[in-house]
Amino acid sequence: MIASSTSRDNKSRLLDGNAAASIVKRAVTRSKIDIAVAFWGEGAVKKLGLSKARGGRIICNLLSGASFPAEIRKLIALKQFKVRMLSKLHAKAYIGSAQIILGSSNASTNGMSENNEGWIELNVQISQKSLRAEAGFWFEKVWKQAVAIGEADLLRAEEIWNAKAKASAAMGTNAKTLSDVLRDRPELTRENNIYFALFNEQTSEETIAQGENSDVPEAIDDKSWYYDYFENIPESAVIVDILNGRIEAVSRTGPHVPSFKLRDGARCWIAYTEKGLRIPIDGLGRIAIDSGFRAVVGKNWDALWKRARGNSDCRILSLKQAFPLLFPRANLRTGEIS
Repeated sequence: MIASSTSRDNKSRLLDGNAAASIVKRAVTRSKIDIAVAFWGEGAVKKLGLSKARGGRIICNLLSGASFPAEIRKLIALKQFKVRMLSKLHAKAYIGSAQIILGSSNASTNGMSENNEGWIELNVQISQKSLRAEAGFWFEKVWKQAVAIGEADLLRAEEIWNAKAKASAAMGTNAKTLSDVLRDRPELTRENNIYFALFNEQTSEETIAQGENSDVPEAIDDKSWYYDYFENIPESAVIVDILNGRIEAVSRTGPHVPSFKLRDGARCWIAYTEKGLRIPIDGLGRIAIDSGFRAVVGKNWDALWKRARGNSDCRILSLKQAFPLLFPRANLRTGEIS
């Protein structure tokens, strides 16, 4: 167990996952604690002793497909904790009144295992006052970005979790492209929140300038992606941008889609861009949008535009709705596309 490597000023030391869990378990009984940990596994509440904790605040990444929804329900049921979610969260931070723990350990049996039975983790315990204060300021900022968790969010998380389990069991399809997935497992178009954003013109430079000068923090994120003049943008979704029949980009939204008003009163929605033309699909990873799929979309642009909802400039259509237009002779049950 890594727990004895201590700095000369006796203000920090390295910890493996199990040692980190032991320290957090003691700390929660002494004072309130703020925890920003992306992923929560089964048994985390018991492992960290949170049922006996004095309370505090917790931020998780509920809709990632990597947090066990039943465990989040346990967190919310504890009452002494306020629990929020943030889809961009990937941190693992345990911030107490006397010390903080930062590192790689998620709140799970794998991340905080005994006898090296889980992942090999490395964390650092810090008691330096200035760094504790800085971590506190960081948590306050992230807490404001996070949103409350409702029953609809928990049900959606359960759908994502179950879809991930199903997809993981079907990895024998060797899917490498979106066409492969649609051929081998077309039912995944119903289990994943994937949408097409259809538009006739690219986001204007004027919109971008207004966003950069707005008071919305998400608008100036280096990964922010603007959707101006859309009536709405779906929450917790993967969005494929299609400009006049040509696939341009992929973005994602969280459980809350931030926005700002343009000078003419219209609304501009903010998503976060994905790297490359790849679609994240639960259990399969980031699947490439291949040339074959792009060709099918281009060929059926007019039909997609007519089927989508929106205005004369931009519209939204789910992949589930688009599927029969793109592959009219497909059998969703058997996975055969002719």
